[in-house]
Amino acid sequence: MLDTCPQCGYSLQGLPEDHACPECGLRYDRDSEVYKYVNPKALFLGLVGFIGGTGVLVNMVSTFGNISSFWRACMIVSVVVYFGMAAWFGRYVYRLYRSEPLVAVLPEGLYVRLLRIHGDRIAWTDVSRVAFSRAQKVATLIFLDGRPVLDICGVFASLSDAQRFVSQVAARIETSKKLPV
Repeated sequence: MLDTCPQCGYSLQGLPEDHACPECGLRYDRDSEVYKYVNPKALFLGLVGFIGGTGVLVNMVSTFGNISSFWRACMIVSVVVYFGMAAWFGRYVYRLYRSEPLVAVLPEGLYVRLLRIHGDRIAWTDVSRVAFSRAQKVATLIFLDGRPVLDICGVFASLSDAQRFVSQVAARIETSKKLPV
């Protein structure tokens, strides 16, 4: 079951397994799953850079009483610029997290957000089949109405995630074909 809504970010904890998000109305069930890849190296390097910068800043401030007024003014400007950049970077990371590529397997279809802040809903009845490229960890959706195929990539952390996604989508497509119209 989902912890947060993939569309609006609303917390779904404590809500029933088969329900809709109270904020945006996106339906989910106990078999719903979100695939998104977060690069742990980038987060680690950002944290190391922030801690290192803070260490340099503390070292500079500790010598504040022993330097001339010109260098004190330079130090104050450096501290203000550092915290301004840290605030900007924090906002940037937050926006990146909110708009990161993801795909969610839901009861009524897929919710796909690859290159935009807002995602697209794709109904199961619009999808003909799903294909899989093992070499590139890419799932390809083939549509019924002749639209171009949609390659879903960059959201799978591992090959097993991509394979699980393809099997879930294939099962949901089959289930939607059996439902009465």
